Amino acid sequence: MTDIDCEICKTQQRIYEHMASGHYDMQVFSDAYLSSDFCKRAMDTDYSRFQVEDVYECADFYMPEIENRLVKFSDNRTFDIAIAGWVGFTYRQLYIETGVYSAELIKIVPFEIMCQSYYGLHTIDEENAVDIIIENHSDLLKKLRH
Repeated sequence: MTDIDCEICKTQQRIYEHMASGHYDMQVFSDAYLSSDFCKRAMDTDYSRFQVEDVYECADFYMPEIENRLVKFSDNRTFDIAIAGWVGFTYRQLYIETGVYSAELIKIVPFEIMCQSYYGLHTIDEENAVDIIIENHSDLLKKLRH
């Protein structure tokens, strides 16, 4: 992974951390965000200014599209921010490594599976972690490569 690829992953990591700190149900957010038009045209692409943009600038564009689908925890619970950030980073890295669009990735590696993977994979190198995820889902990922 190049330095710019890492920065792109960090942008999405910060988006996920920001939404988790806002008490959003992260499964709902993740599915809505990754299947959004914003994600398709601004993140699942070779170049977009949003890939290295401030989280608030990105939110100005994705929130109007998905906010009516989002849910906040009623008791002000906060989803674990470390897990949220790792999931956001890793979904972006999966796109970079496989070329499979985010809207398809969430069907192959659902949010719940990503969260479960965090416990075994967050302590190892990002590239090794993604290689393990790809290996575990290789049949479906190979079919969908663009």
